[in-house]
Amino acid sequence: DRVILAEEVEKMHPKVQEQVDKYCFRNNKGHLVLCWDQAKYVNHSFNANCLSSAHDFELAVRDIQPGEQLTDDYGYLNISEPFKAIDEGTGRDTVYPDDLLKYHEKWDRQLNDAFKDFQNVEQPLLKLVPKEII
Repeated sequence: DRVILAEEVEKMHPKVQEQVDKYCFRNNKGHLVLCWDQAKYVNHSFNANCLSSAHDFELAVRDIQPGEQLTDDYGYLNISEPFKAIDEGTGRDTVYPDDLLKYHEKWDRQLNDAFKDFQNVEQPLLKLVPKEII
């Protein structure tokens, strides 16, 4: 992934700044991150099957069926402007910049439940997780 600092964005052409704002997310340090790998194909869902952990990796928070797309709730990606999304019957149809403040307890519970099964589920990418986290 490419981390883009605020000073870099300020020097960019306004049209490029728009693209950076649209396709990047803010990490827990407030820096913009442009995904270069398959993460760029993760779509939004209010009923996401993956969540980002405080350990800089995503975790499946429920079983994901073959052929099912990977989804995140973009509400925790520190977006700068609200946007309408597909109404999935969750009571939400708009992603807001302050969703992290509203829903963090729900997301933390989902992550905690998923971490309980972490050692019991095959983890083919475990070698990429820093040893001090495991």
